[in-house]
Amino acid sequence: AALSFRPTTVGAAFSIDKKFKNKDTNNACIMTEDKTYRKIMVDPDQFGSKCFDTATKIVSVPVPEAAGNREVIVRLTTAGVQASDIVQMSGGYGRLSTEKPAKNAASGVQPGDTGCEGVGIITALGEGVDPAEWPVGQPV
Repeated sequence: AALSFRPTTVGAAFSIDKKFKNKDTNNACIMTEDKTYRKIMVDPDQFGSKCFDTATKIVSVPVPEAAGNREVIVRLTTAGVQASDIVQMSGGYGRLSTEKPAKNAASGVQPGDTGCEGVGIITALGEGVDPAEWPVGQPV
């Protein structure tokens, strides 16, 4: 059976060791000490646009406190935004072809989040996940 992965740090060309400039404030896009992370999501008011700069926004959300049933929480070290995200953010396919972007940012994956591929390290396991197969600390 498939597991669900919940990213806890997402951003365009994001790495915890490198900096990504926030287009609005020029602040580095990094994990903060107060248990929040930043992610890039489609601005519901700009939904349908193919202009990444105006159709997206960087938001801060709480880091999930625990993994759900059959979920693995992964702290992403690198995630990219690519052409498929541009098509998806304009409603071309994927979840946004049938749903509108979330209006309020929250932890976990929401309609309108960008950066659907990444690599990271497992930080927590939910019930029903075999720790021998998915050990905390394992790169994925």
